[in-house]
Amino acid sequence: MSRLAFISDIHSNRQALTAVMESIAYLDCQEILCLGDLVGYGAKPSECVDLLRGAGARCLLGNHEAMVTGKEPGLGFNEKSLLAAEITRGLLPAEALEFLAGLPLTINLKPDVLLCHGSPTNYSQYIHLEGDFSLLCQDMETAGLNLCFLGHTHKPAWFDGQDLWQGGPKEFLLSAGRRHIINPGSVGQPRDRDPRASFAVWDQEAGTIGFHRVEYDIQAAQADIIQAGLPEQLADRLLEGR
Repeated sequence: MSRLAFISDIHSNRQALTAVMESIAYLDCQEILCLGDLVGYGAKPSECVDLLRGAGARCLLGNHEAMVTGKEPGLGFNEKSLLAAEITRGLLPAEALEFLAGLPLTINLKPDVLLCHGSPTNYSQYIHLEGDFSLLCQDMETAGLNLCFLGHTHKPAWFDGQDLWQGGPKEFLLSAGRRHIINPGSVGQPRDRDPRASFAVWDQEAGTIGFHRVEYDIQAAQADIIQAGLPEQLADRLLEGR
């Protein structure tokens, strides 16, 4: 499989996920890898789970799946997140909850390629400052890893062991002899002031990572959030990309 699509932090946003999956199909990607947080915050968790399972996507357990399925008590969650988790739990059928609870914490895509949500050892850890990326690169060297894909921060990022990039659509070459950390950004709740859904594509044949942004029907997603009784701030932030 030459072209792999990486997505993360969908957060029950059906409109954003549908738009991203259409773009992934157009780009002729052979597989979708989801780095966690399929659910939480948004209004359509069951629909998002069904879309991903129907596409045969391989998915990780994020901190929101852990909270919704009772794997963790949610001590680090604020009041809005706790309410969203409670509503999400009520919107998911038992079979979907069982599926989410059974998701792995990490995936070894290849012997030197690891997928995780926050960090390889903690799905709630934020890797967002340059120092965080540098420390993780050191851990990767010890573990014999050359590539690490992660999410959780809701911000697209690229780190090659020396330089950190965080920005809009761009393509990077995987430089030989360097370790790389890639965050595809968030599908359903971007926090980099760009409201468009974000994802990344690894073209293994070309040796490149491409970052993509996709517009979607934000107003419809906002209306779903309000109708579901979720906090209004969760709808407002979609338009602001924060």
